[in-house]
Amino acid sequence: MNELFRMQAAKGAVKAGIAAVLAGEEQTMSLPAVKLQIRNLQERQLELFQLIVSAGADCTDYDEELQQVNMAKTRLMAQKAELEKEQRGAAAFESRLAELDMALEQASGTLTDFDELTVRQLVSNIKVLDKDSLLICFKDGTEITQAMQRRQTA
Repeated sequence: MNELFRMQAAKGAVKAGIAAVLAGEEQTMSLPAVKLQIRNLQERQLELFQLIVSAGADCTDYDEELQQVNMAKTRLMAQKAELEKEQRGAAAFESRLAELDMALEQASGTLTDFDELTVRQLVSNIKVLDKDSLLICFKDGTEITQAMQRRQTA
């Protein structure tokens, strides 16, 4: 009797999991929840295989449920791979962000020497507006008008 109750409870949980996967609710599940659902589906899949073997080769009673379990498991495996990929991407992003933060902390923020490479990376173009001013256009869209200083010759 306990075995029958346990089988029915497990079957109900698996059906709920399959319904959630087929309905698209798996997108809100966390990675541990997806892994648990996959484990439950694998257990149900094994139970179905055992029932099929014990029923004989001509038995088709479990084919539909086995197909649903396989489809749900396939979708969850794809979702698990996507979640793991997102976690790796998030870890790489956090690592890169930490590197950038350290670099910004070490940078002085003031330019003391002309650096042609930095200018080429930041400046899109420079236009002469008139004999006393330039328009400097940066690659991010910022524009600055700069007055020219005349050197006095002695």
